[in-house]
Amino acid sequence: MEYYSLDDILLDEQRIPVIFKHRIQNFGFLGSRTKVVPENKKVDAPYFLVGFLLRNGHCELDKEFPDEALLYDIRAKPSAVDLRSVCPYFFYLYSILLREKAFLSEFFYERVGDYSSLVLKREFSEDDVWKLDMIERGLIVCSRRMFQRFYSFFVTGNGKMVR
Repeated sequence: MEYYSLDDILLDEQRIPVIFKHRIQNFGFLGSRTKVVPENKKVDAPYFLVGFLLRNGHCELDKEFPDEALLYDIRAKPSAVDLRSVCPYFFYLYSILLREKAFLSEFFYERVGDYSSLVLKREFSEDDVWKLDMIERGLIVCSRRMFQRFYSFFVTGNGKMVR
């Protein structure tokens, strides 16, 4: 059995284009540890690092973010977008980084509306939620659990709550 090395995990991370506001020493998180990033330099940094850098004022998002092709797909048909391949933590990431917060909530509401029928589905599998990001997936699974408790108690009438 092979295990991912830390470098492989970092290589697979979602990249976000940022511009540093000042010179950064030792930014080589892969390869050389002595890499220096000059001021106003555009760098594609992994998303787990970008949130911290933005919150602490070390960088700003590049004007090209988010990718217009992705936004076009989202506007066309939100439920057709495979968020798992875009970024497994899409809503968390974009809630930190996106300039248009209203756009993100509209997108979320439409996707939840399209996938809400999964809550009532009798047979449920991983195939049903493969396009969802982790927040959507958790929301659907938790909602299903609550619905099943309700159904067991009130509809089937067995009188005891299922845990």
